[in-house]
Amino acid sequence: MNNVIHMCFSASASGSFKYAIKENIIKGKKVISFYDNLSEGKIGNLKNLDDRIEWYKSISHTKEISKEDIYEYKRDYHRYRRKIAKLTREDIIYMWYGECSEDICGMMYALELMKDKCFNIYLINVSSLVEENEYEAFIPKSVSEVMSKDINKYIKFKKELNKNTYKDILQMWEALKNQNQVLRIFKDGKVKSSYKEYFDIDILKNTNKKFRKVARTVGYVLGYSDQKVSDDYIFGRVKELIKQGYIEYTGKFGIMREMEIKITNKGIEMLSNNKEAIEFWKEREEETDNEIEYMRTFREECALKERVNIARNLLDVLEVEVIAEKTGLTIEQVKNLEMVMSK
Repeated sequence: MNNVIHMCFSASASGSFKYAIKENIIKGKKVISFYDNLSEGKIGNLKNLDDRIEWYKSISHTKEISKEDIYEYKRDYHRYRRKIAKLTREDIIYMWYGECSEDICGMMYALELMKDKCFNIYLINVSSLVEENEYEAFIPKSVSEVMSKDINKYIKFKKELNKNTYKDILQMWEALKNQNQVLRIFKDGKVKSSYKEYFDIDILKNTNKKFRKVARTVGYVLGYSDQKVSDDYIFGRVKELIKQGYIEYTGKFGIMREMEIKITNKGIEMLSNNKEAIEFWKEREEETDNEIEYMRTFREECALKERVNIARNLLDVLEVEVIAEKTGLTIEQVKNLEMVMSK
């Protein structure tokens, strides 16, 4: 296993894998990590990064991006391409991802860089396994959500990447690059280009009528969205909603830690066009922050636990595809649940 190279697509995942190798939790020669989030910003030309740099300048929530920051950003890309170029046919690549646009876009870019070489590549989807205990169930959206001590259990679910799948992935990536939108989401089993306002309703329905720290709204959107998205992106949309009059602010504009926000009448009017969103907002106004956080988490975990139990009980009765349709789990999650039970 000394020729195994683990590839992942976020800084937090990289740290987990390096620790897992160091502590002999998993075997591997090294970890190759990609840190940029390609689910956000322009991706039409990744050889010239000027569009992406301008994007980051527009959404930064802390400070202006310096020349040193730009230099390091370009240097990281150069180093990553160089690491990919040094891979050989003797290397075995374990490419780790979850069902989120950040992981999958990073994986697509890596595969694009590797397309002229022949590798032994295995894909490991951490979202295909349901984590559960006596009280709750959990499906990782991304590799960054998997703890170092748990990484090894996923390796047995690896799947070798064949030529047809490789070709399909590159075609999807090319389509996303040609569309060149500023946001990509994971929906219906694949990554899709989306409109930049995708999270606006989520932002408004988590914004109070009284001034609260903007970080609180951003945190709620991040924590309870079905998508994996950065705080920079959400904060960037908050700033746009302020400019459009849907949100009011106090403090220093553009600095998250120094801003408080509240929804305006115009924002409430916008929410009123979405029955589910306005009902959510009204209910939220009546609850305390602790109650909101506890109840949301409790409902989600209980609902998933119930679906997993139903799927488990149906394994000897119905086909895997039917169980997946009835419970809302993916076919891979049901198959892996069956595999775990048979051991």
